[in-house]
Amino acid sequence: MSQSPPETDSIPFSDTLTTQQAWLFGIAASFVISILGFIMSGILIFILRSKQLSPKTLSHITLALIAFSVGALFGDATIHILPEIFLSESSESSSESKITSGVTSLFIIMGFSVFVFLEIFFEKLGIAHSHGPALPDSEDNQDLEPCSSHTVDSSCKVEVSEIGSKDPTDLDEDLEMDDFTLKQEEILEKEESWKKTIFSLEGRKVTGIMVLIADFLHNSMDGLAIGVAFASGKKELALSTFIAIMAHEIPKEISGMGVLVESRFPLLQAFCCNGILNFTAMIGTLVGLTVGNVSEAVNNYILAFVAGNFLYISLVSMLPIVVKDKRNKSLMWNFGAFVAGIGSQFALLAFE
Repeated sequence: MSQSPPETDSIPFSDTLTTQQAWLFGIAASFVISILGFIMSGILIFILRSKQLSPKTLSHITLALIAFSVGALFGDATIHILPEIFLSESSESSSESKITSGVTSLFIIMGFSVFVFLEIFFEKLGIAHSHGPALPDSEDNQDLEPCSSHTVDSSCKVEVSEIGSKDPTDLDEDLEMDDFTLKQEEILEKEESWKKTIFSLEGRKVTGIMVLIADFLHNSMDGLAIGVAFASGKKELALSTFIAIMAHEIPKEISGMGVLVESRFPLLQAFCCNGILNFTAMIGTLVGLTVGNVSEAVNNYILAFVAGNFLYISLVSMLPIVVKDKRNKSLMWNFGAFVAGIGSQFALLAFE
């Protein structure tokens, strides 16, 4: 008489993560996103120096990526994070559930409000942490020839009346983005070595420095979202958050590099600053993994805070950039990218 094989408690394909797996995969996911930002910065430098893509084409691509990111972030918050939180609270008694739901809603509002405060704060300082393309893409200017220190006339993007009363030596400051290659060469010639190119802030605009601070805070929040999502132990939630942040990272890096270049950062310095700051997401991930393992209630509150962040970033910070794009040819592409972003989050429901 043959004996049946002994039953085991292990499940070959579990939909949950162990604590060890959450830490391992969470840190790996944060590292992948950090590397992705580093790679995107390098690709953008290659494009700018080789002029493989025109600013107009790059703007089209960036706006489509932003539209996809809006859908992915909005979809992650509404399809995965918020339902997961409120469904886990539905097992409580009626009175406890009302209190818990109220606290959860408060954390959603707090997550939204923190980014409202940061946006107002940086606006007061004279900067805007935009996710949009920093390269000129207006249809009104696409037929104008770029100005340089050698050609200034009525067809230039800068009015002659604005520079006529200024000393010729100040011309490059007013036309800093009109001849990109020339400007970069002039900056590099003034640097004594590659070390000074990377570490010196002399001559850089305050805007670029403040954007680096904003990027540090933003990357830390992205890392926190990843850490908490993986700490929840739910594969679907962890994967959906990872995809949403990864989609959001690409246009963020493109716009961040553009702002640094506009702020007189040499390409090498912009690449190093932008790339190194990407790894600050690891800090947020470690915090999220640590705090998220305390209890399910704490994890849910932090996830609610993250959902508020995602709602603000997608609907307030990024969506207006897509909506303001008045080019008819881009309308359906951008909307299609938005739908694709939401669709990517619906597709992950198969992991439930």
